[in-house]
Order: sequence, then structure tokens, then C-alpha cells
Amino acid sequence: MLKEVLVGAPFETGQVNEVGKLYQCTYPLGDCKEISIQRPRDAFNMSFGLTLVAQNDQVLVCGPTVHRACGENTYVNGYCFLLLDGSFKYMPAPLSVYLPPECTRHPTDIAFLIDGSSSISEEDFEKMKRFVSEVIKNLSGRDTLFALMQFSGNFREHFNFNSQDSAQLVMKVKQLYGWTKTATAIRKVVYHHPYWKQSHAAGQMSFFGVQTYPKWNPQLLAI
Repeated sequence: MLKEVLVGAPFETGQVNEVGKLYQCTYPLGDCKEISIQRPRDAFNMSFGLTLVAQNDQVLVCGPTVHRACGENTYVNGYCFLLLDGSFKYMPAPLSVYLPPECTRHPTDIAFLIDGSSSISEEDFEKMKRFVSEVIKNLSGRDTLFALMQFSGNFREHFNFNSQDSAQLVMKVKQLYGWTKTATAIRKVVYHHPYWKQSHAAGQMSFFGVQTYPKWNPQLLAI
């Protein structure tokens, strides 16, 4: 007799900042298919499927590890999804659940530095662009401005904190190719570039390098 079971994979990675998946499997055959959900935009690394509860014909699946920084404090929120009409729907938290206080927002400027040298394949370069574009989309609307620089043997600014539609501009960037002068690029962007004068964030400015290797998802590295 075949049975359908739900299996959580809370540490399996997917798209940008997507951690946790849910599968519907047939026992004892072992055939599994992923169940897709529409995740909230701020549900970064929520470990979806870490909590799974079933009662009668109702199933609740949660991802309880959404980190939210607020000054020196970090709050851990969660998102839950209820199985309704054959699909999982996001279920807002009931009023009785404690919610962390709203965090006072401070303007922040973020500058990205990406490697466009010949040591990066075209596939990985496109992967980096998509990654940066998704990060910008997720952080847009939070009083945050963005800039992007690319290095190889040369150094090129593609857009600065005064530019519009940064997420779209990233996807238009062409790879430079050539030598890999990482240290020179870092010194230039941190110490000698006029971004410090353009910043509107009163010192709240961050520089990030984007690291990628074959078969790895891109990662942000603080400079």
C-alpha cells in the first residue's frame, strides 16, 4: 500500500538566500517531488521545513530562523505556511504571538565589488550579476543606496549611489576580462574612491566583494 509523506529539508539551499525545502514523497517507493511555495521577500535563510506539524487533514510547515538585525540586537522571526486547497499559503502570525518591535531605520549605502577578470568564467560572472541584482531587489525600499564596481587588470565604476534602477543596471554589466588585481581594487574602493563623499548614510556605508566558485552559490564578503 502506497502512502504519501511530507519530508522537510531545512538546510537545503536553493536560489539567493533561499534555505529550506519541502518534498512530497511516496512510501515505500522513495519518489519525491519538491513542493513550491511563495516566500515573503524578507524570508532570508528561514530554514523552511525545520518545523512540521500535522493534525487531521491540516499541515503546518514553518521556517523559524529569519534573522533581523536591529542596531546591536538580532531578532529571530519565523514564517509559517498552512496547507489549504492542496497548496501551502502563508499564514500571518496570530495577535497572541510576540513580535519584535519595529526597528528604527538608518540610511545605509552598499558598494559591491565584483571580479570580472579572465579567472572568472562567463557562467559564473552571470551568476554573480544575478546574485547582486537579487540582493538589491530584496533591500530596496529600506533607505538603502547601491553602487557597483568591477575589477580585473583595470577598474570600472558601473553605477554609483545617485543611480536609479540599480537591480536592472547590474544585469547590463559586461565582463572586463584580463588580469586579477584584487588587492589593488580593494585599496582603491576603500581608501581612494569618491564614494565616501557621495554617501548619504553618515558613515553607515558597507563594501562587499562577491565570491563565486564553480558549482557554488555566490557569497558576500565584507571588505
